[in-house]
Amino acid sequence: MNKMEEQILVVPRPVLFGLTDRIAFQGVRTDSECVASTLHALAAHGCLRRRGDVERDPGLKQPIPYCVLSRKGDRGFELFAYERLPGGGEQRLHGRVSLGLGGHMNLVPTLDDPAEVVVQEALREIREEVDIEDDSRRKPTILGIINDDRDDVGRVHLGILLELELNEDASVRVRETTELDGYWVPVHILSDPVWRNRMEGWAHLVIDVFLQREAHTVPI
Repeated sequence: MNKMEEQILVVPRPVLFGLTDRIAFQGVRTDSECVASTLHALAAHGCLRRRGDVERDPGLKQPIPYCVLSRKGDRGFELFAYERLPGGGEQRLHGRVSLGLGGHMNLVPTLDDPAEVVVQEALREIREEVDIEDDSRRKPTILGIINDDRDDVGRVHLGILLELELNEDASVRVRETTELDGYWVPVHILSDPVWRNRMEGWAHLVIDVFLQREAHTVPI
């Protein structure tokens, strides 16, 4: 099926940010109030629409589960990064690094447990993009909400930041090996400007969430 024929979840922007955008934010919010209100909005006001009809409509936000894989490895707290290779179709993204796995949602969250639907959609996307060898059986946890209206793509998407914590010896392999390369990176290295300059938009925003966590866990 053509991807533009796909039925994806959307939610009206005013439901999230008010009629005049008075509660709109840029970046990542991790407070429980923002997470809860966003999940409720997806369940109460979300609906499925043809992707081709909404891709350029800034009046609707398309929720995207954006799940970061983490582990405590030999080099400390690590995140799984993946890099766009020249074999990929979009030349502008070659050499760019992302930290989150995910995509559009095809289900409307339920009012009684919207978080569970988001987690299940995140797991579906993870299974499509990578192979994971890990026996922990953990599920992703929701950490926050991402919003970035600085460009046309960001204005129509809303990120739901999740983390899937894996065992220290977990193995992760990307499926599309001609288009992507994947590897574990210590969190503290990602603060280096060399890495920052290679990161895609949302990765720029979410890395600070993990850098702050590491700073609070390192003994003084």
